[in-house]
Amino acid sequence: MTKIGIYDSGCGGFSVLNHLLKLGYAGDIYYYGDTENAPWGPKTKKQLKLNLNKIAKWFKQNKVTTIISGCNTTLGVFKDELTTIFNNKVINILENTQENYKENEYSVLLTENSFKYNLFSKLIKHRSVQEVPCPELAKCIEMNKINESIQLAKKYIAQCHYPNIILGCTHYPLIIQYLKSTFPEKNFIDPTQFFYFNSPLSKGKPSISFKITGDTTLFNKLIQNNLSINEYLINEKKYKQSVNLVNQ
Repeated sequence: MTKIGIYDSGCGGFSVLNHLLKLGYAGDIYYYGDTENAPWGPKTKKQLKLNLNKIAKWFKQNKVTTIISGCNTTLGVFKDELTTIFNNKVINILENTQENYKENEYSVLLTENSFKYNLFSKLIKHRSVQEVPCPELAKCIEMNKINESIQLAKKYIAQCHYPNIILGCTHYPLIIQYLKSTFPEKNFIDPTQFFYFNSPLSKGKPSISFKITGDTTLFNKLIQNNLSINEYLINEKKYKQSVNLVNQ
């Protein structure tokens, strides 16, 4: 049986989880959110590796068979090293998605580390790509500060040269509806929509277990605001909600 593991510094991986649920996956999902150390965007490679080693240990304990990176920052920093760290293939949500970027010009909002490693310039070749680093934006979204996140995003969007704007950190699509309403003339792109998970779909309801290193109350609020799930575990404690207030 396939057991999927998704990791991120916090709630950014919700973009990936939401996509999996929309595809119809209903098996076992183990989600590790390293909220105590979020955001990962400005962290050093050494710091990130220590965090990833802890996640790899938790995935192994839960017999996770398939690992999906919910963090584009680690894709830029580690690339093929992720397979060694996890002793398992790590699925890259950006891999084999280049053909979906058909416009000639793109601006990309991303974290400091993704900017440093030219993540999207390497992904989208033969196109004009402007990468815009967005310090503090992922952290603001992680803290569920929607108004502050939008104001901060406005600052970075003002620097974008092109109307096609890629949300290059998985946190950013969590406010995509707000951005669309604020900037109707822009075309905001969530790269997760191009990701295809090639695995048999399970029947029934998904079983979702979250491992959180920081504030579980805040994280549970983020779940309620961003995910359409009714039953789940956070640090082995069962949660159930009758109404989902999903913002996207």
